[in-house]
Amino acid sequence: MVLFPHLAAGLPQSTRITWSWRRRFLIIPVLVIVGFVAFVYMGGVDIVPANYRPAFDFSALLPGSAGSSGSSSTSSAPPAVPTFSDPRAPISTSPEKDHHSTYSFDINGGPDKDLFSDWMALAPDDLSLAHMSIPGTHDTMTHNIDLLGYRCQNADLDKQLMGGVRYLDIRARVQIDLTTDDLVSDGPRTLGIYHARAYTGYSFGDVLQTVAGFLDAHPSETIVMRLKEEGPPINGSAHDAAGLTADDGTALNVPSKSGAPFLDAFENYLQNDGHLQSHLFQYAEAREGAVGVQHIPTLGELRGKVLLLQEFPYFPQSMSYTGRPSAVPMYGIPWYLESDLLAVEDKWIMRNLDDLDGKWDAVKASLRAAAKQAVDNKADAGSGPNPKLYLSHLSASIGVTPIDAATGPTNQSTEGINDRTGAFVDRGKELYSDDYADVYTPVGIVMADFPGMRLMRTLIKRNKHMNT
Repeated sequence: MVLFPHLAAGLPQSTRITWSWRRRFLIIPVLVIVGFVAFVYMGGVDIVPANYRPAFDFSALLPGSAGSSGSSSTSSAPPAVPTFSDPRAPISTSPEKDHHSTYSFDINGGPDKDLFSDWMALAPDDLSLAHMSIPGTHDTMTHNIDLLGYRCQNADLDKQLMGGVRYLDIRARVQIDLTTDDLVSDGPRTLGIYHARAYTGYSFGDVLQTVAGFLDAHPSETIVMRLKEEGPPINGSAHDAAGLTADDGTALNVPSKSGAPFLDAFENYLQNDGHLQSHLFQYAEAREGAVGVQHIPTLGELRGKVLLLQEFPYFPQSMSYTGRPSAVPMYGIPWYLESDLLAVEDKWIMRNLDDLDGKWDAVKASLRAAAKQAVDNKADAGSGPNPKLYLSHLSASIGVTPIDAATGPTNQSTEGINDRTGAFVDRGKELYSDDYADVYTPVGIVMADFPGMRLMRTLIKRNKHMNT
């Protein structure tokens, strides 16, 4: 029998026999390969591209996801970062060394590193926070996570604050230490700072201590803090090393006084942590028992304080904002992408680098809307209609790494959002209209991954008091 006779018809007889046997032997590896592909396709093997990171999908927050928990440490300093081999979030020891960006990376060094430690001091007290240009960071506490898909900063919190950052993106989860927690009592429990299921090595108490110390030393300044419940309760403790956390789901059944463990934990900090007690800004409306917050505060109201943007509680689902009971107390401005008080740009899901153009269009529109509001409302004071606080995220991920979205890829095939934003705000002419050149065109709160000093300077100088 000759396989594929139409191929062998023109060959000599001896060659036909050799060809026939070669074909028979060749068919065996072909069948093996086809069978393996079918096995993978049917779910027998999990093959994941090295640059794919589903950690930003909320499925990564569910217990049972593959990961590695860090070892315990009794040191009060952040523990050393362990080594992981998760193909979904490749190791990156110093990714900034491979990227080139004029507006990124050097917030924690250089001769100007403390230049903006008191940059709010000259601003008038009656200036609405909504009529300012305020630099911030996205996933503020992630500098210690040595995983490319989860790391969004290369400077610690103290260096960010000294470099001019005044907006913090703090994402926390209730930690359940299974070595000490009986899962019967209802608290108190620690809030650990996470990016999805990657622990940063810091607790909420660590954040409060650093923020309070900064505000005490720089009382002219204010901090806007988004506090987000990043996921349901998770197995872990404040002493764990930074990195991916293994979770078996035990923590999901933790008892709670209010029905929302995160809310219980936050209120425990409020009652027992002096840093939060003395620095959390509380609206007069809230103190007087009124429902809801009616305005964006002025800088004079906020000096030395933390303005909370409240994105909790989320878990269990019945306590989420989609059906939030009126009994849930509000300690700041409720986090909505669009409300009477907030307008948030957060187009963060990218399929690939080509989507950065659409991301930039969204950022540019948000910056221009903030500038238009400030100019139209005579923004040198709190006059005009009740303003919104505009927030623009320069960050993106999923089909791109955070560092590539911020600074562009290493081959410089496209420009990162940090550089597009920095150059656009530096020029200034297009912020309000195509030919509006006034240097005072504040752009609201702008949050970046891996920001540099030039980006800090570019954003801060858009405040009128920095140009007098």
